[in-house]
Amino acid sequence: MPDLFGFAGEVLSTGVISGILLTVAAYLGRVQITNLLNRDIERVKIDLLHQLEAAKAKHQRELELYKVALIADVERTKARQDLKKSAGMRIIDLEMSAIIETYHALKGVSVEMLITLKQKNYEKMFSANEVAANLFKEEFLKSRAAANEHVFKLRSAFNLIEIFLTTEQKKIFVAYIDSLNVIQAILGLPDRYLTDDEIDAFSEDVFSKERDLVNMIKVAMNSAREM
Repeated sequence: MPDLFGFAGEVLSTGVISGILLTVAAYLGRVQITNLLNRDIERVKIDLLHQLEAAKAKHQRELELYKVALIADVERTKARQDLKKSAGMRIIDLEMSAIIETYHALKGVSVEMLITLKQKNYEKMFSANEVAANLFKEEFLKSRAAANEHVFKLRSAFNLIEIFLTTEQKKIFVAYIDSLNVIQAILGLPDRYLTDDEIDAFSEDVFSKERDLVNMIKVAMNSAREM
């Protein structure tokens, strides 16, 4: 019997120790697993933080690039607007210059052409007096040269202002120049003299067309100023 109790005691002792060892092993296993899990969690957290930082940095770079692109786009738009404004002002300046030059070229040309027409007749009137005839012819040639130069300046002014004129305004300008061209042609014919009635008819025609042209230039000038 004592051996039986001793055996049972050993068994129990061994079972208790085994239980304790199993408990300790289980605890240590849980601790190890917990540590492993904690390390995994820390690793995951670190990876997530790195990814988050990388994402934030990428987002910041994209935001900066967007800001730069937006600023550049605004600057381009502003530059285009400034360019358009500058170009518009330049066009207005060119138009005003053309109008002013046309006005100066127009001033007095009708009177000059008509006076030259009358001067041509003086040569014929004083043909019996060679000295007087030559004197009037010399004056006539000077006047004709000056008148032709005046008409040439007016044509040049028309070439400058033409681009700014409407079709109807161009017609008014061309009608006036055509009348001057007819007078120029007559002044160039050595044996073509006009009567006083013919000169009066030319005067009425030229002055009427000159008034229309002057009014048209005033309208063009006011329109350019209002831009």
